Amino acid sequence: MKSLFEQKNIRMICTNYPGSEFVTGGIHNSFTNEDRNSYMKSLMEQLNLQKVNRLVIMGHSRGGENALQLTSLLSDDTTWPLVGAVMINSPGFAPHKGISKRIGTINFIISLIKRHNTAINWILHPILHWFYNNIIGLRVSHGKVAAAAILPMQTFAFDQQKLSIDDIRQKPRIRVFYGYGSRDFLIDEHQSEEVAMYFSKEDHFIISNKEDSEKSKVAMRRSFISGKKFVTANFTEEGHFLQKTYPDYIVEVVDSMFDSDTG
Repeated sequence: MKSLFEQKNIRMICTNYPGSEFVTGGIHNSFTNEDRNSYMKSLMEQLNLQKVNRLVIMGHSRGGENALQLTSLLSDDTTWPLVGAVMINSPGFAPHKGISKRIGTINFIISLIKRHNTAINWILHPILHWFYNNIIGLRVSHGKVAAAAILPMQTFAFDQQKLSIDDIRQKPRIRVFYGYGSRDFLIDEHQSEEVAMYFSKEDHFIISNKEDSEKSKVAMRRSFISGKKFVTANFTEEGHFLQKTYPDYIVEVVDSMFDSDTG
């Protein structure tokens, strides 16, 4: 999405968490929501993002609930120029099929990871690399990254996300977009729909093709500019990676949030 954002003069900053690829550091303090949110807040402070004109926090999948929580947290401080949060293929209010069917295995693997034992890691990391790429279907570069990605599976907020949504509901400046795919192989459609309806039963768009998307862009922008706080969308033919299949739509969402801000 970087080039698409640049066309609208929007700066996009991407990061992973400690222990993941491109970010140095260990995995000891990067798997609880408190740790993850603290890390992101510190990074944003180092980048002086309190001095930008407007700011939207965006997260995909496991990062979606962190985007929601961090927006709720930082919006209490008026020095942050926050105008919204974007959640893409984010989890629902209950364990989804990506982890519920494997929770015993996940807990066992996490117990091994937390030992931080060199001999165990020598055996475990290649297995995790194979498991992530061939069974789960998520691409990771090596087993250490897979280990860092598995740890946060034990610390989802799930139903607690409602507290963040309720808090943001009271923040007039903040907008939220929640987008999901009906064919997401990790999260059932009914779980995503439950989240969408909790945000609002209004301003919910059903998008089955590019034509629907173009019509929805206009309506979505109109909703935000008219003062609506929450917009949600179900991409009926899409899966877990909306940022790859509909990047232009997500860029339009962020741009609409900026244009709708009058704070």
